[in-house]
Amino acid sequence: MKKIKINKLTQLIILEAFSGLFGFAGVICGMMSIFALKDNIWGEVNILLSENFTIATVVLDTISAGLAIGAFYLSKYLINQKKLKNIEISKKEKLGNKLDFTSFVFGLIGLILSILSLLFLFPMMENQLGSEIATIVSIVFDTTSFVIVWFVIYITLTEVKHAKKKIKNK
Repeated sequence: MKKIKINKLTQLIILEAFSGLFGFAGVICGMMSIFALKDNIWGEVNILLSENFTIATVVLDTISAGLAIGAFYLSKYLINQKKLKNIEISKKEKLGNKLDFTSFVFGLIGLILSILSLLFLFPMMENQLGSEIATIVSIVFDTTSFVIVWFVIYITLTEVKHAKKKIKNK
């Protein structure tokens, strides 16, 4: 069987893309969780449905945050490899690495708020308003993380395009 070799830059882009997709899915589940708490959407407030959507949000946010920190470390690794080889590191690459970490932080805050939202739905802490507020703020942080991730992908792809053009001109 033939092994397919994927270079580190492609791995980085894949990690970024999946982090963004899982984060976006978490945002959708978070919105569905809020809708389940509104009686004008389903006809009555459905705490159990909201709990299920919130659990899905927590799982998706966990995966997204894990992929985001993985992308940060891979990006850092690629920058360090360039330093070792005395290859110039562009400002865009440094910015991309910083944005990777920023995306992780926003995603982590969104994850913590999703967990808090879930706790507010349990009978021991039942507070529907608290859950709604935590979920809305979580959605804001997760959406910000999602936008940052796609901006990093754009930066990375333009850097690859620039590097290919530079090689072609030599």
